[in-house]
Amino acid sequence: MAPCNKTLVLLITILIASTSSDISVSSQLEAKDPQAIDRIIRDFVFRSFTHHRRTAVLYTVPMPPSLSSVTALTIRYRTGSIWKHGAKIKEFWIEPGAVLHPHSKRIIAIHQNFGNLSSTYFTHMNVHGYQLVSPVLGLLIYNASKIIKPTSNQSLVEMMITDRPIRIDFSSVMDMESHGRQALCVLLGLDGKVSLLNKVSHNVCVAWRQGHYALVIPKSEMKDGSNGDGMGLSRWRLVMVSSATAVFAAVLMVLIIVAIVSVRKRQHRMTEMERRAYEDEALQISMVDHVRAPTATVSRTSPVIETDCEPPLH
Repeated sequence: MAPCNKTLVLLITILIASTSSDISVSSQLEAKDPQAIDRIIRDFVFRSFTHHRRTAVLYTVPMPPSLSSVTALTIRYRTGSIWKHGAKIKEFWIEPGAVLHPHSKRIIAIHQNFGNLSSTYFTHMNVHGYQLVSPVLGLLIYNASKIIKPTSNQSLVEMMITDRPIRIDFSSVMDMESHGRQALCVLLGLDGKVSLLNKVSHNVCVAWRQGHYALVIPKSEMKDGSNGDGMGLSRWRLVMVSSATAVFAAVLMVLIIVAIVSVRKRQHRMTEMERRAYEDEALQISMVDHVRAPTATVSRTSPVIETDCEPPLH
């Protein structure tokens, strides 16, 4: 009987391992689909909740290996507290007065930071002509009435905002190189639509519904290297190179002009010296064979016998 029990346990273990492997592979295959990512994060969040978790306390939820770059945080609220006091969840601020529908006694808010997976998420949404300059952040709110016995049909709660919108502050999650750029806010909607959002201040966006958000700039601006405070690095280098080239060209032009003036002065001086030499000495013109040539005047010094050389007298 014992060998049979061992065989049965071994078969069950193999079956569980195979099932876990299939789930892991399935998760990895679905990791590029935004809706699949949201479902996986939701399931892990609800499985992590126990009776010991307190209301209005933010908890970190471990993710599967296929979503290791995603950071998921969750917090539970009473619906009345959201309406009366609002909520502050990391970069998100929900103003008081938000109405949740359908009504439930408690809700669970899930905060998502897609990290290195942001570009994949962004590409899957078919956003063309823009470049991400921040991670994709998500805020989703679920009905928490069945939190202890979670099912795959945990429904999203619609948040109706009529007065003051949700504020998203990207200042703490942007790269240092991205600061100063005139970025645009985008909403990556749960319905697959992408829309631009308003900005109320630098790196702070406002939205009227839950979903996923990011900061982007046009790709043409990214190539030019320009930003909100001034020229980018590439344009700055271009200006420096152009200035240095202009200075070098100006110096070279001055040196060429000085050299030309010096040569002409030297030529003029030589011409003047030759002219004066011809004027100082008038030469006679004589015919040598059939050629006219200048000749100097013949002059001979009379010989004089020096006294020291006189012969002795006899």
